[in-house]
Amino acid sequence: MNDKNLISDDKKLHVQFRLEPGCLGPQGLSHVNAFCLFAQKKFEANNNHFVKWEIAPRLNKSDPEITYKIKGKKLGNQQVSKYLKVFNQELSVFEDRLDSDIAQMIDLYLSQ
Repeated sequence: MNDKNLISDDKKLHVQFRLEPGCLGPQGLSHVNAFCLFAQKKFEANNNHFVKWEIAPRLNKSDPEITYKIKGKKLGNQQVSKYLKVFNQELSVFEDRLDSDIAQMIDLYLSQ
């Protein structure tokens, strides 16, 4: 990728994905922090140049599973869709791929 395609961090879509410990099995609470660090590194290494990832435990069920922000401001789905369209992405496809990637990472993490 050339420098013209680089986006400064403050203009990237900040995606905070919160994972419930139960997704990691009955002992998930003891693994969730380590898994989130594992997944964070994978997302940072392999994913979009226009997204800043934050993978965190979802310890409070009242917190949303996914939060989108730019420059610290929360975005609604319509705003996120508009942002993603600039990169020829659709929100539903983006979220489906995120879910799929997380599931694959859980399998990989648990197989170690």
